[in-house]
Amino acid sequence: MKIFGFAGWSGSGKTTLIEQLIPRFVAHGLSVSLIKHAHHKFDVDQPGKDSYRHRQAGCKEVLVASDSRWVIMHELRGDPDVNLPAAEYQAQFDAATRARDLMVRASRLVTTVDDLTQQVTAAEAQARKGGMVNLDQVLEQAGSAKAQLAALMDKLRRPQPAMNYRMYPRLMEEVGTTLGGIAGPQAKPTAGLMTVLAELEGDAAARQQELTRIVDGSIAALNKMLGDQPKIVVPRQGGGR
Repeated sequence: MKIFGFAGWSGSGKTTLIEQLIPRFVAHGLSVSLIKHAHHKFDVDQPGKDSYRHRQAGCKEVLVASDSRWVIMHELRGDPDVNLPAAEYQAQFDAATRARDLMVRASRLVTTVDDLTQQVTAAEAQARKGGMVNLDQVLEQAGSAKAQLAALMDKLRRPQPAMNYRMYPRLMEEVGTTLGGIAGPQAKPTAGLMTVLAELEGDAAARQQELTRIVDGSIAALNKMLGDQPKIVVPRQGGGR
């Protein structure tokens, strides 16, 4: 993505120049978007329209769509709260950063468990195809590893609901909810939210330890049984393979 900025006095020809550049960009197959800064209060809506009335009633965002275009109006009322002390803004930022980093760690755990599960499944298929002498032992060990990985994944990510039954949130969903609770309001995070965040950080650490035990136990044993067959590539300490 390329970004260009234009600045100049009113009447200096900015709009005319941009009008001439846009068709040239489009002719080269580029998709063009534009941000126009307004120095004064403006409104693209019309008083009396449903969308206008909904915004006046308190909607923070209203999207109006038709067959030819759509527009979303985002109200900045109360953004930011200039009366909020800087220390509270900093506390919110620090907590949101912790929650964001936790979300990244949880996401990496999910990706790693999913990758290992696929590798074990592939190793099973290869063992059957290769007609290994110890095939029964390999399949038994692979099944044990997959069962352990599935149990871990069930703690990390909510599965698809079966027969319309609601599923309780797992680590990923709980971290997302907590991050929203911290970053959404214009206020210092509550003590309750910070307690939940700390508990989730502990939960993520426990899940990482559980993954390490699976890798060092069941998957290491499976790799030993595979002999000359392709091995399960395990994650290195700190992430990656």
